[in-house]
Amino acid sequence: YILALAQQKTQDSLAATGTVTLKQPVGAAGGTWALTAAYTDGGNGVVPLTTSKQLVLKQPTIQAEDADVVNRINRNDKMLGSIHNKSYFVLKAIDLKDIKNIVYYYSSAKIDATLEVHIDSPKGPVISILNYQQTVAWSKFKQAGTTISDPGGIHDLYFVFKKDTEPNHDMFSLDWLRFEK
Repeated sequence: YILALAQQKTQDSLAATGTVTLKQPVGAAGGTWALTAAYTDGGNGVVPLTTSKQLVLKQPTIQAEDADVVNRINRNDKMLGSIHNKSYFVLKAIDLKDIKNIVYYYSSAKIDATLEVHIDSPKGPVISILNYQQTVAWSKFKQAGTTISDPGGIHDLYFVFKKDTEPNHDMFSLDWLRFEK
């Protein structure tokens, strides 16, 4: 048993250059891939220097409950709900290169309102606006899409719900969203 502890399992390594083709695991409905590249120089008589970089690749369809941050929103294991005026959720470190549209699967029993996507803060530049329509019942979900602009680079995306006039509480429930080319 003690000898087994001393034997460290090595991770699979890839060539220094080339192409990687990722395959979704059988039965997996979502998830992310994390690719890490690391390099340690020879040291040449001094302490070696090491650096690394990680790239996280996400699926184009994201379950709303998997948001990185929620503010004034109820989160359960299936969706985000009880969303009010100025509530928001955040998806961190998103690169929108080649993304043109965003589709939401939502319900809104009685309230038409607006969902804005801001970069880097809830008051940052707006890169997408969806003026959504009520679905008549909380149990009735529908898809609605709109365009999204690529601000260039990697940004945190803030999805901010807005309706300044009352009623503006319990406006929206969100199951998932999808980024499209």
